[in-house]
Amino acid sequence: MSYVTSAVIVASYIPQEVKPLLTERRAWGREGDYEQGFGEIDTTHSGGGKVLQSDVYAAGFNHIDASRLGEWFLALPWGEWGAAVLIYDSEGDFRTVVCTKGWTRKDEY
Repeated sequence: MSYVTSAVIVASYIPQEVKPLLTERRAWGREGDYEQGFGEIDTTHSGGGKVLQSDVYAAGFNHIDASRLGEWFLALPWGEWGAAVLIYDSEGDFRTVVCTKGWTRKDEY
């Protein structure tokens, strides 16, 4: 049986030291020897009339402690200028949006 957490990171600025950490495989609180990581999405063929100016990473995790995603994301060395947002959803039970200091939100979500 699966319990899937869907996660997407959109980043308009990623410090060089953060890039390899985004795809690093981790256990995310899962027991055993099973690690999962984000993958960078090829946006070359995205819709619209321009090329995306943001990097996009996504993952479909199975049986993880989703609360660890936000903690991990905010602990990355984003510095003052790192601008990224993490959005994740676990089997529709809850939806979470986590922003770095450099990412501005205008909504009240």
